[in-house]
Amino acid sequence: MMLKPLSNLLRTVPTKLRRQFVVSTIRVAIAAMTFMTMVLAAWYGYTTWLHRARVIQSSDLRRVIAEVRDINKMGDRWTFSSLQALEKNPLVALAYPRKLVQVQVQTAQGRSIDVSLEGVCGQETSLLSNALAGGRALVPGNYEVIVTTQLVRKINPAGPIRKITIGVTRMVDERPEQQRIEMDVVGIVERNEERVYALLETAIDMDRWQTHKATSLLGGSEQQPLPVYDYVDAYVRPDFESAVDRENTLLRTKICAEASISLPEARGYGLSVPATVMRYSLVNNGAAFDQDEANNRLTDERVSQIRRAQPTFMSVEPRIEIDFRLGQHEHKALSASGAADLIWRESPHTVGSRDIKPGQVVMAAHLLKSDLPRNALGREIKIGITGPNGKGVSIPLQVVGVTENRTSIVHTADAATWRRFQLGEMLFDQSSGRFTPASKVYDDGGFIAAVCYASSDENIEPLIRQLEAQGYEVKHQLDEQRNLSRLAVAISTLVLLFVGTSLVQVAFTSGAVSWMDVRSRLKEAGIMMAYGVSKSHIIATYLFEVTLIGMVASVVGTVVLAIVTPWLKQLLLQTLGLTNEFYIVPFFSSQTSWIFVSTLLIVITSNLVGTWLPTWLALRKRPVELMR
Repeated sequence: MMLKPLSNLLRTVPTKLRRQFVVSTIRVAIAAMTFMTMVLAAWYGYTTWLHRARVIQSSDLRRVIAEVRDINKMGDRWTFSSLQALEKNPLVALAYPRKLVQVQVQTAQGRSIDVSLEGVCGQETSLLSNALAGGRALVPGNYEVIVTTQLVRKINPAGPIRKITIGVTRMVDERPEQQRIEMDVVGIVERNEERVYALLETAIDMDRWQTHKATSLLGGSEQQPLPVYDYVDAYVRPDFESAVDRENTLLRTKICAEASISLPEARGYGLSVPATVMRYSLVNNGAAFDQDEANNRLTDERVSQIRRAQPTFMSVEPRIEIDFRLGQHEHKALSASGAADLIWRESPHTVGSRDIKPGQVVMAAHLLKSDLPRNALGREIKIGITGPNGKGVSIPLQVVGVTENRTSIVHTADAATWRRFQLGEMLFDQSSGRFTPASKVYDDGGFIAAVCYASSDENIEPLIRQLEAQGYEVKHQLDEQRNLSRLAVAISTLVLLFVGTSLVQVAFTSGAVSWMDVRSRLKEAGIMMAYGVSKSHIIATYLFEVTLIGMVASVVGTVVLAIVTPWLKQLLLQTLGLTNEFYIVPFFSSQTSWIFVSTLLIVITSNLVGTWLPTWLALRKRPVELMR
């Protein structure tokens, strides 16, 4: 019903005017399509060229990874603290141990996908975080991870993620056992791989649980006998302790190193060993012990006749002898577990505390030379421990006591760490001053690497040659980048060729449409000339008309592009999987303003030429000829 009045209204409009309106609308539509085509062609040609330049000058090209896979060649080189590949342009070198663990990640749809969880240390975490928006370094003790953009798209394509569920699986009696952990996502890094980054300690704990070295997933205890002991000292207090002098009733025995395999139930250092081990070890000559004599003081002769003691308290101290250097001289240290260690009874104590902690030492008095024992308390000394490769490390210790023994005394935890370092089972990080268990870092699926960044593109090849000359296994992307650069140059040249051809074709088409429109209006021009209108006035009228059409078409094309481009970008992202930056036209910015202005000028110019040339040729004829 509403269309009938509109139809009646259109009938009142002269036929010629209606025809001119339709023709002008078609010309505006064609010019708008021309404008949009030229803008898109120019933008994608421009970004293709930029993308080519980005491939050639990519920062990934400068990222060179040097790996050490032979544990016997590591020494202290794994820190790369002295690595200087270029004299004038020193490198930014970060060394870090890495660990790869295969885990499962739960998607938003409830599916499980297999991914690699990579354990990294703080430096690498910071390096990753600096490349992210909203990322930060991982905090030890928290369940935090950094994930890649590729993994985010697979976990939850609909939006960002703040938490992910990680499943760790191991085989128990040929059946899979899985534990799941919910971890916070504190950063997302741009990577074309599905990977999760966590702290090295987290990856190591997961690997220990998978390999049945730990009873719980994170922070579990190892199920292995205590290692590296030279011998074990056992101390007992018999039932009749109150009746005799403690010094006279202390029984001591040495268990040879092989006996340490009988101590799998020992917890910590020097605590809770089964009584059967003690009864097996404590044997003395003499008559059997009489329980009735417990309340009487025994003579030395009677004590010597004790054959077996039924212990009520036991202390087993693992003993480790460590060779160390103090200055230019070689000395020995003996391990002790602290205040509970009954070795103090057989080690005459001169001065200082009886409580020894990690990082402390009770020095042998003869090492003080002419200095007074009391003056040594609180002093810091540095001892040297030599590793299997002949390289030594310097370890600071605080003097808390002085003993008359010929050997110094250190905490058992320190002695065990140094012994493992001497056996090649521990690594020493000079930058942090800490020992790292080599067996936990360097095993199947793990490696130690240094990430080096060349100071410029020209220094990439010298850096690679220097690292390879030092015996490192070097991984770089130089060859791949060169191939990609050649491919990018070829593709960009081809795209630019098509873009240039398209621009010429579109401009010619726009001018041809104007030409045909003017040719269809030659009779109108002849009538105007017959009425005395000048040729210049007729040409100016046509040129103004086509300029107005070009400007209106540019506005229409810009509006349509602003509406259609987001849909186009999403379609291309889903089908081709390329980056946002390549497929979006940033309107109203300095990057694209020159494209819009240039395209507007090309559209108007092509239409002006397509209008002016046929008009000028037609107006050379007489009005009678034009009206025919």
